[in-house]
Amino acid sequence: MNNLSLAELNRKIENMVRHGVVEDVKPSLCTVRLSETLVTDWLQYQVPAAGGVSVHRMPSRGEACTVLSPSGNLEAGRVVFGFASLPFPEPSQAANETVVLFPDGARIVYDHAASHLDISGIATANVTASSSTLIKCPDNTVDGNLNVTGLTTCSGGLAVSGGQGSTAVITGNIEHKGTFKNTGRMESNGIVADTHTHGGVMAGGATTGKPS
Repeated sequence: MNNLSLAELNRKIENMVRHGVVEDVKPSLCTVRLSETLVTDWLQYQVPAAGGVSVHRMPSRGEACTVLSPSGNLEAGRVVFGFASLPFPEPSQAANETVVLFPDGARIVYDHAASHLDISGIATANVTASSSTLIKCPDNTVDGNLNVTGLTTCSGGLAVSGGQGSTAVITGNIEHKGTFKNTGRMESNGIVADTHTHGGVMAGGATTGKPS
């Protein structure tokens, strides 16, 4: 084996596993900086899943990675990820947490010791279902305004409160079926139902005047 072929063999062995950082990225491909003077061509990068279940996640510029080239030819290499670095440290050091951190600060944390899921840092969220959704929980709280654009059906009872310093307001026609029981003042068009009086009261079959 001459010196040239030995040098070529050493180069191929060295190139089989190379560590670097993402230099540039586009869908499905990225370039990797392996040294101050060496940047790869566009290479296919690893995604979490690419089959019947597919996951899209583009790597970040500066993200640590490894180029695997089984033949020693960098042009045929594949890029794999999953290594924390100074620019991108792990988002948690807790053994009981699984954390996903996004570039805009959005964060998903599941604490499997407390069985608690926390999602924070998002601006909007949308869930679209073609048939139905089901939430099974004995106690639910909405901290903020709630806008329902369709029919609201309550089969287990309904308790409505205006809150401190507020009044519950219902706009539109109301049709009630069943017994109606009220505790407290009930007023309609300025007339209080349980304290109003009638004028023009006469014995016999005459009718009273309008309530006042």
